[in-house]
Amino acid sequence: MSKMKSIVQEKLPSKQERHRLFGSVQPGPKTKPTVKEQMVDLQNLNKDFLFDIDAVGISNVKYPIIIRSDMEPKVQSTIGTFKLTSNVNRMSKGTNMSRFLEEMEQSSKEGFEVNFPSLQTFALNLKKRLKQETASI
Repeated sequence: MSKMKSIVQEKLPSKQERHRLFGSVQPGPKTKPTVKEQMVDLQNLNKDFLFDIDAVGISNVKYPIIIRSDMEPKVQSTIGTFKLTSNVNRMSKGTNMSRFLEEMEQSSKEGFEVNFPSLQTFALNLKKRLKQETASI
């Protein structure tokens, strides 16, 4: 709550300046690159975007998982439903949501075995990939 009060008390830029800051500008000539390698990673621009965001992400992600059990069958395959989030600090414009799924793909190269240690490792790897302070699954 105190963060919100301090933001409100700060003088915000004009609407036109905020639109430019967040990428909403009048259309012009088509000069943007169309090849991925030539495109700027806008989500990882490093400038002040006025405020932090606590959580952004994707939910209801269905993904094949492996679960181990003490009972028979010892190894079971099923479909897990996940919610993946991270924070976005004020110096980042946003996050690239495809990186959430890229991390799931990376984790599942040998089968995505779900247990507390693997989920903790997943969250730490996701946090590093996104270059943010927090990530959760």
